[in-house]
Amino acid sequence: MDHYFYGILLLMLGSIFLFILFFYVWHNIKEHRKPLYMKKLKKIRFPEGFLEEVKRAYDTVQNIQGMLDILSGKYSKSKLKGRILAAEDYLLHSRYKDFETTLFFYLSDGSDSYREVYVELITKEVMKRNRLPCKN
Repeated sequence: MDHYFYGILLLMLGSIFLFILFFYVWHNIKEHRKPLYMKKLKKIRFPEGFLEEVKRAYDTVQNIQGMLDILSGKYSKSKLKGRILAAEDYLLHSRYKDFETTLFFYLSDGSDSYREVYVELITKEVMKRNRLPCKN
């Protein structure tokens, strides 16, 4: 009789283990399928001097994608890293790939100073695309 009891107990423990393993794997696969820009972002306080770093990074590479690469390297140990990576992911993989959402939603606290700087950057990007080519 005890022989059957240990077999049933082993069967129950094995099935519980397999259920937990299946749930864990399914949950991780589901989370990794969701793009970074669609994950919920926590509210953070932007560090002092962040706007100056944004301007400096943009002036260095003269495009928004490169600016985000520089910022992600600079703020690699900060809570801001997740927002910068989400902005990069939005710019590369979203349906719209627009600069306004990339900057105003992911890298702004909504203040006027952020708005002014980002409008200036977006204007520079648009002007690069709309200029007439120089023929020599």
